[in-house]
Amino acid sequence: MSRNLASASNPGSDPNGVEAFGIAGMHHVGFSTLDLDRLVRFYTETFGFEEEAAFSWEPGCDDIDAALALDESAGSMAMLRLGTVYLELFEFSNPRPAPADPARSVTQIGINHLCLLVDDIDVVVERLTSMSIPVHSSPRDIGDGPFVYCRDPDGNAIEFWQVSAANPEEEQ
Repeated sequence: MSRNLASASNPGSDPNGVEAFGIAGMHHVGFSTLDLDRLVRFYTETFGFEEEAAFSWEPGCDDIDAALALDESAGSMAMLRLGTVYLELFEFSNPRPAPADPARSVTQIGINHLCLLVDDIDVVVERLTSMSIPVHSSPRDIGDGPFVYCRDPDGNAIEFWQVSAANPEEEQ
């Protein structure tokens, strides 16, 4: 089985994407958390993300409520950056979300993982292990280079993928 993503990495192959919507790329992925400080520390201290921006808002911020389809929301946000990868982390104080199962299956509906490209999967596994962050398995390779998964403190799955040189169109 191969994960050949050539068509996914070639925007010209989807006339409904770039042409119809003017999509130029992906900017960030957003996660909600019950503990913003903990998740910011995890991504900055573990992987080297840098905090680019942070702010809080109180109920009555009509722009945020309208954009997120919420009423009287309040919370805090941090935008983290690592190279060209951005993570937007939210902690809502109103409405306060219910805790998620940190061991939830990646089969649950919604974004099931974040994938980060790496140069050396063995170095990644060694570092994760040295930090007591368990990986789901030893590195696997189904045709396009080795990969492993781990979880952040909220249970969000993170994939590390060392793209094979046999697929240079996927290295970006």
